[in-house]
Amino acid sequence: MVSMADKPKDNRVFPRSKAICPVLYRVQGSGRWMVGMLNNLSATGLQMKTKEEVPQGSTVEIQIKPGSNKLIPALHATGIAIRTEMNTENEQLVSCKLIKISSHPQK
Repeated sequence: MVSMADKPKDNRVFPRSKAICPVLYRVQGSGRWMVGMLNNLSATGLQMKTKEEVPQGSTVEIQIKPGSNKLIPALHATGIAIRTEMNTENEQLVSCKLIKISSHPQK
């Protein structure tokens, strides 16, 4: 049995909220936009699933496209991939620390 004492402490200032919707992303240095799926979102970070590899430590440009889901904000952000891992469906889970956020894409 796992007790609460066995679980690592969550030190996040802003809690993550489950947020499922498509995202567009591109790794700095690549001109190609790719499609991923947002898993969760907070004021300072997010996690998304990708089919393509996103190197840990890379700068990633992200556009959240919630469509008709009004609970998730449409936004454009730049983040740093601080953690990456493979899930059981052979998708990469990419956790990003957001360093710049706007409600409109930069031109």
